[in-house]
Formats: sequence, structure tokens, C-alpha cells
Amino acid sequence: MDTRGQKLLKKFDEVFLLTLNASRKAFNEISRDMGITEPQLKVLIALSTREIIEGKTEGVTMRELSDMQMLSHGATTGLVDRMINMDLLERTRSEEDRRVVYVCLSEKGREIFRQITERRTQYLAPILDQLDTSQEQMILEALTILEARFKAEA
Repeated sequence: MDTRGQKLLKKFDEVFLLTLNASRKAFNEISRDMGITEPQLKVLIALSTREIIEGKTEGVTMRELSDMQMLSHGATTGLVDRMINMDLLERTRSEEDRRVVYVCLSEKGREIFRQITERRTQYLAPILDQLDTSQEQMILEALTILEARFKAEA
């Protein structure tokens, strides 16, 4: 990577971490208010992201969720069981192969994620509202380019 690329990557990392910290504040408040642990929150985020970005509402297999969370199958099973008891997730069996179990968000899980997103917006809106129209357009164009590159690599 050349010097220009390193400078771009450094700035990308700085902005990403600042945005992540603002989001983390919102996530921490919601999780504290709702009695959700960090691992449970990570599952909500992972499944919500899967629904929003990939449009997959049927859920993921337990193996996929274990891989996404970098947890053992046993740890993931315990986590999912607790989240099902909290009405945050639903578990279904595959119609084609009854051994395959899918996990997806429940309506309550989606609602909590919506609240997290709303709280995050409260943190980020004052910053974004300071941008003028041309700055906003420039950032949207840059993010759209990055999005396309990330999707092309996936």
C-alpha cells in the first residue's frame, strides 16, 4: 500500500472508531435499560445486520451464528436459549432437513434493535446536522463507493 493509501486507511480507521464509540454509547444505554448482556446485544446486531443488508429474514443456522459470534456451538446454544426465554429470538427447524435449526429475531428483538438505532441516531444527529448540503452529498458519494467495493469483495 502506498503512502496515499495508508493515509486514507488511517483516516478511515479514525472515523470508523469514532462512529463505533458513538454507537457503543447507545448500545450500552439500551442494553443497561433492558437488561441485555453484551453477547446478547452482539447477536441482535448480527441478526439485524443480516436482515437489513442481506435481506435474509429466515434467520441463520446455529453453526453460522456460532461462526459470526466466534463462540463454540455450546456457548451459542446457551446464549440463544436465554434469548429465546427473553422473547428476543425465535428458533425454527428446516423443512428440508429437520436436523438444521434456524435462529431469527422475534418481533421484540426487532423492536429492541429499532430502539438501539433510534438512540444511536440521537448521538450522531447533532454531528451530522452540522454538515452543509455539499458536505453531506460528498460523504454520501464516498460511502456509496466504499459500500460497492465492500460488496464486490464479499
